[in-house]
Order: sequence, then structure tokens, then C-alpha cells
Amino acid sequence: MKQLKLKNAKLETLTENKVVFIGELKGYIQKLSYTITQERYNDLKQLDNNTTYNIWNENNVMRFITQK
Repeated sequence: MKQLKLKNAKLETLTENKVVFIGELKGYIQKLSYTITQERYNDLKQLDNNTTYNIWNENNVMRFITQK
């Protein structure tokens, strides 16, 4: 099942074991924080801090769709 977690989200902080995004959901500013593995940390280092994303949870996998 596909579920929108945040829209217009930006990467706020990224550490080796935790990531935090700030964006909006249902008209409110929200933070999304979750624990990550070292492998996922290496993947997330490629995200641009100045880009906004829509973050979707699809079958327990987070998908980051770039805003145009």
C-alpha cells in the first residue's frame, strides 16, 4: 500500500543512524524521523539539502520523489 508521509519535504538532519525530514502533511508542518542502517545512510547522503521531495511509504520502503 502506498501512503504519503510528507510533501514538500527537505532533509533537516542526517546522521549515521537517524534521518529527519521536515515538510507538510494535511496542511501542517511536520517532521519525519526514523532510524536507518549504515547502508541506507550511504544512500541518503546523495540527497540534496536544497531539493524538496514527496516522501511515500510503499510496502515499508521509503520513496523520495523530487518536486518539479
